[in-house]
Amino acid sequence: MDYMFLKLLHTFFATVWMGGMVVLPIVFHMHNNNRERVFRDIEKVIIYRILIPSFVFFGIIGALLVAQNVSVMRSDWFYLKIFILLFLLSIFAHFIAIVHANRIEELGYGKNFFINYAVLIGMCFFAINYLTVYKPD
Repeated sequence: MDYMFLKLLHTFFATVWMGGMVVLPIVFHMHNNNRERVFRDIEKVIIYRILIPSFVFFGIIGALLVAQNVSVMRSDWFYLKIFILLFLLSIFAHFIAIVHANRIEELGYGKNFFINYAVLIGMCFFAINYLTVYKPD
């Protein structure tokens, strides 16, 4: 498959995944404050129908890109992107655990806990995009 087309798909799925990762903490925040059932349904839709599929495609296509251009693994910025991605993956696992537990009301998160999560995820997304575009050496 064409390398640039794979890169386009990789960027698309990464953006969808990161967008969902920023929106989900805001939904958690509203659920934590309002405690309405509708937020549980929204959280499940975001996790199971948007985040998990986009992450799977994002990962598979990323592996295909690395397989087609192995020389990218010689640069430091690539490993920094992977490190940030692993950090985001741990946050993603925490989000899945929260939705799977199905009891955000009992977990006792503070008022701004999830908003801080959204800001942190946005900063990571900015850092990954910077490393992708500028490729500092």
